[in-house]
Amino acid sequence: MRKKNLILVTLVLLVLMFSFGCTESITSNPENTLKKYVIYYNGIQGDDIYDLFSNDLKKEYSKDQIHNIVYATDYSISDYEIIEKTVTDKVTTLNVDITWDMEGIHITNNYNIEFVFEDDEWKINSNVIRYHP
Repeated sequence: MRKKNLILVTLVLLVLMFSFGCTESITSNPENTLKKYVIYYNGIQGDDIYDLFSNDLKKEYSKDQIHNIVYATDYSISDYEIIEKTVTDKVTTLNVDITWDMEGIHITNNYNIEFVFEDDEWKINSNVIRYHP
């Protein structure tokens, strides 16, 4: 009887964890959001990039603006390296070296990219839409 109660309590706890989002660290983190951004940027997927943006960043850009920026760019992201991760109460900042490529010319710039947790996902809250010389 005691073993059945333990199994029942364990199952209830697992259901509650999944129901209330206690698994976010398994499915979503800032590093994965950055990885998606790079894939979408290089794949010229403006709509998908827009979906990675926080609500605040979406107020600065429309989907059409992002679509136009991504399609008009001559740059791709050839590499990136996360240098440092800073975590505060509700914000995570990744210090990232991004290497941009334009027809064989490689330029590396450093960015502090802010991420916020919204709608059960980590969203980009900084402007890193394209290369800025």
